Amino acid sequence: FSLPGTPILYYGDELGMGDNVFLGDRDGVRTPMQWNGDRNAGFSRADPASLYLPTIQDPLYGYQAVNVEAQERSASSLLNWMRRMVALRSRRPAFGRGDLVMLHPENRAVLAFLRIDGDVPTLIVANLSRFAQAVELDLSDYAGRQPVEVIGQQSFPPISDAPYVLTVGPHGFYWFDLTPTPVDDSLPPPEDMPTIEVSGGDWRRLLEGDALEQLEREVLPAFLERQRWFGRADERVARVRLHDVIPLHDVSAAPTWIALADAERGPERDSGRGSERVTYTLALGVTSGRGA
Repeated sequence: FSLPGTPILYYGDELGMGDNVFLGDRDGVRTPMQWNGDRNAGFSRADPASLYLPTIQDPLYGYQAVNVEAQERSASSLLNWMRRMVALRSRRPAFGRGDLVMLHPENRAVLAFLRIDGDVPTLIVANLSRFAQAVELDLSDYAGRQPVEVIGQQSFPPISDAPYVLTVGPHGFYWFDLTPTPVDDSLPPPEDMPTIEVSGGDWRRLLEGDALEQLEREVLPAFLERQRWFGRADERVARVRLHDVIPLHDVSAAPTWIALADAERGPERDSGRGSERVTYTLALGVTSGRGA
């Protein structure tokens, strides 16, 4: 997914379907799609003997063990992982049209390169071995930047002039955005924080009227953009809308809520990528005194 060109998935690859190597020519990879564990793998209601090619009967890769219906029920299945990776790649222009810069670590079991399209290059590190590998990378051209792992949005130690050391699991890989500055998820200084006035000084009315409007328009977008798990460094939130708010602690001095927040998230500049709607679960609360 991270190399130049268009990724190709032959049907069944997204499930981990096996091949029938005993069939001639290329028929081994043309067996019926394994939709479920029913008759003929859900591919056809016909007599099994009349199928052009037989279904895979292998105990590990046969349709009773590997099929779409079963994998759709598991969030950790290969099918759902593949869907997430395809969606992630489609949101990253560098993988489609960015420049490719190869790195040359001494450990030949590790493939490392950069994809560059814009101000934030993406570092790809892949372990081609079945054993865990340590690798040192020369990233001195990006000293001062901080790698942020793309899938989990976790920050790694900043890059310096010294070789950057990583350990990669067997057949594992990393995608890192090399952000210009370390991600700061701390709150802004008090003087930069907006002031929200609530009717009658009752904080239980924070999610009503003008206070709610200001919370959705000013406070929550800025809060989301500072979080490490939010997204790319060049993305911004245009607006947040709260819904399905559940009060947890209904005390006028310090109420708390759980809410779903719909955020319109998109690129800071026009890069050809459209905005997307993402839903977050947020905990909201009011505190005072030393706790604030």
